[in-house]
Amino acid sequence: MPRNMEKKNNLYTRLLIAVIMMAMGSAGWAGTRTDVLTPTAIGSYSSYTSWSGKTFESTAVYAGMTNGSLYISIRQTNNNSGIVTTTSGGNARKVTVSWGNMETDKERVINIYGKNSKYSTPTDLFSTTKSTQGTLLGTLKYGTSTSLTISGDYAFIGIRVGGEYTVNLSQISIEWEKSTYIDTPTKTLTTTTFPQNSYTLLWGDSFDAPTATVTANDDPVSSPAVTYESSDQSIATVNASTGEVEPRAAGVVTITATYAGNDTYQESSASYTLNIQESLTSTWTAASLGYTENTNVETVTNEGDLICITFAQGNGDKQPAYVLSSSAIENKTIKFERYNELSLAAKEGYAISGITIHYQSGSHTFTPSIGSYSVASSTNDWIGTWTGCSPHVTLTNTSGIRLFISSITASYIKLAEAGTVTVTDAGAATYCPTGGQPVVVGDGTLTQIITGVKDGVVTEENIPIVPTGTGVMLHGEGTYKCYTNTRLSTPAITTNYLVGVTSAGYVPVDSYALQYQDKDGLGFYPVETENYTPISAGKAYLTLPKEHQANLRPLFFTQDDADRSATGLQPTRFDSHSATTFYNLNGLPLKAPQKGISIMRRADGTIRKVVTP
Repeated sequence: MPRNMEKKNNLYTRLLIAVIMMAMGSAGWAGTRTDVLTPTAIGSYSSYTSWSGKTFESTAVYAGMTNGSLYISIRQTNNNSGIVTTTSGGNARKVTVSWGNMETDKERVINIYGKNSKYSTPTDLFSTTKSTQGTLLGTLKYGTSTSLTISGDYAFIGIRVGGEYTVNLSQISIEWEKSTYIDTPTKTLTTTTFPQNSYTLLWGDSFDAPTATVTANDDPVSSPAVTYESSDQSIATVNASTGEVEPRAAGVVTITATYAGNDTYQESSASYTLNIQESLTSTWTAASLGYTENTNVETVTNEGDLICITFAQGNGDKQPAYVLSSSAIENKTIKFERYNELSLAAKEGYAISGITIHYQSGSHTFTPSIGSYSVASSTNDWIGTWTGCSPHVTLTNTSGIRLFISSITASYIKLAEAGTVTVTDAGAATYCPTGGQPVVVGDGTLTQIITGVKDGVVTEENIPIVPTGTGVMLHGEGTYKCYTNTRLSTPAITTNYLVGVTSAGYVPVDSYALQYQDKDGLGFYPVETENYTPISAGKAYLTLPKEHQANLRPLFFTQDDADRSATGLQPTRFDSHSATTFYNLNGLPLKAPQKGISIMRRADGTIRKVVTP
């Protein structure tokens, strides 16, 4: 081979090797690292606090002044807070943020700055000298943008708010490019979120726990492996796989969802707080009742989520139940007339655990149907407090003067279920709690005690709470839930002729047993033989003073649509045969009411329809 040809071949070989080396070198040079800043990673602070020396995936070192545990909070008016790099991580290529919850009254903006000399503290970002502050590379706006791609080479960056307000960020990701990084595949940034950051729950209520969502580039990650954890299992436990929460006690607990990531996606996490409260409240003011000033209203009901409030005209003063007044110390007060009633009722399964009434002036008082009521003075008004626990309570204005009320607040609790009680198609049944605690049946309007007898007619009175061992009547076919709670008030019972039975036995002689007999139908029948009429635990029998027993004649139900409402709140009547005469629809006399419809003629001449199951 000629010598000049050999030189050309050697030169070609060296050039080819150089090209290959350059290609191999460029592949290694294009490495990137992404630093992910979270409240946990940089430190959770209860106030704006300076920190420094934080490192993540790249060689960048961060310093800042931030606040928050759920979010990285940055605010200009707190010592010019923000985040800067004090050691370079290479050249910054991209900044991505995950926004937290914020009010929308102002436009929330963060500014991204860059320079090629290091920052000392976040206060550099607020300098009027550009060499200290750096070059504004761009802005990110809440609700509009989440990432900024950086053009040019900047070895140091800074992040601050663009106005005098707070910006909440759940995560900040900063991508760096540097020749010494190994070109391992870059994982895609993910964001884990819950629908809300906090939830409030009434103790005893079930909780429909939210499910975490994992997204990447605003698209859902398919079937992400999310693990849930509770910060305090004595307050609430959580299923690690499903996120289902089981409340255990009142208190505040944090539920955290963590996405572990994979070869494609980065890990991320999110959390929410669950505040489990012993009781919640509903408040009414003149404005919330929705009536204009001086509108006369005899009865009005304003219903919230769980508590219903009713103003009703009483039996004394025939003034309206209340009007909205501007004549007191403050405008729009509730002018509540004398002798009128204020009733509050909780929905089934709940009970009112306290009532607070703010008066404009005077030591005024209400008389409660259950529980106790007291009034005390304060700096600007008088405060009335009802103490008790009941599914419903009626407060009667017995102060003798009209009241000017500025607000009414009721607290309520959840009751625990305590079984059921069934009334068959016979239409009535007796009941007696046997579990050792007072019981509410249904919404508290179903239970009646028998308080007396007059002219052969037995009268009833509603009690919302049935003390253990107390016999009551239930009316209306159906199965009703029972509820209990150690806080339930015990009603004062002056007279009740029903005797509850907590263990099985026999109805005593000269008493009455509730029975269905083919001849006469459902009624209270006299017991004349000892140890002959059995009675189950959880039932009741009737006893009457000798002067009211009508020679132990049976007592029957009579029902007239005009006498009783469907709820059973009006008295149910029992009539002695000696006081009435019965006829069928053809006018023929009967010894007792027949099944179906009969005609009853009382001794006073009144005629009524009788329905016998």
